[in-house]
Amino acid sequence: MNRSVILSFLLLLFSFGLKAQIKSLNPNDFSEHLKSIENAQLLDLRNDNDFKAGHIKKAVNFDYNSDGFEDFVLNRFAQNQPLFIYCYAGIRSNEAKVYLSELGFKNVIELENGFTNWTSKSKPYVSSQAFTKPVAAFTMKDLDREIKTNQVLLVDFYADWCGPCKKMKPILQKIARENPSVKLLQVDADKSEDIVSLFKIYEIPTLILFKNGRQNWRDSGIKTEGELRSVIQ
Repeated sequence: MNRSVILSFLLLLFSFGLKAQIKSLNPNDFSEHLKSIENAQLLDLRNDNDFKAGHIKKAVNFDYNSDGFEDFVLNRFAQNQPLFIYCYAGIRSNEAKVYLSELGFKNVIELENGFTNWTSKSKPYVSSQAFTKPVAAFTMKDLDREIKTNQVLLVDFYADWCGPCKKMKPILQKIARENPSVKLLQVDADKSEDIVSLFKIYEIPTLILFKNGRQNWRDSGIKTEGELRSVIQ
């Protein structure tokens, strides 16, 4: 059965009260519950690169958006034991907790607002890389501060795998270098799910220009240097 069909059916059932035990806990409560259970089941729903950069100790990793997710969780975890889950900012885990309950997991415990929230509360994490840099969580609070403190802010929503984004990068950086009044903020769409959801980013690259704290312009796709300069001026 298609996953989206399953989720729609589940939401209908839930509206009549037929739901498994599902909790969404803040980092402090999530940590305490995790510690209270010996050999707790902990699932990281992010991609492999994010997991290697930093993750909660003893977490098992499998990308929720990858094929084979259902087979993996059913073979790896006990359905009658609590299953702790988290993603980057809470969007994937919010969907996954419903899907997991449909698969038969009786007690799904989600980390509220994901690993972003965990790191912002200075909770401990480990890295699978020999050399790594601190995991910095860019939140809506951070973005709001940038909008308010920069007269002209150009936000570039990109992803490392995106070809058009790579073509745009040198153009954007050149414009920022040559225009001191313009602040360029490049937001990784894969790691900023809460911001992407709020601004309804459906295509990358997407550019949003803020002037004096207000959204002044927005567009998606590759733009020429001339087009961008005309918008900024």
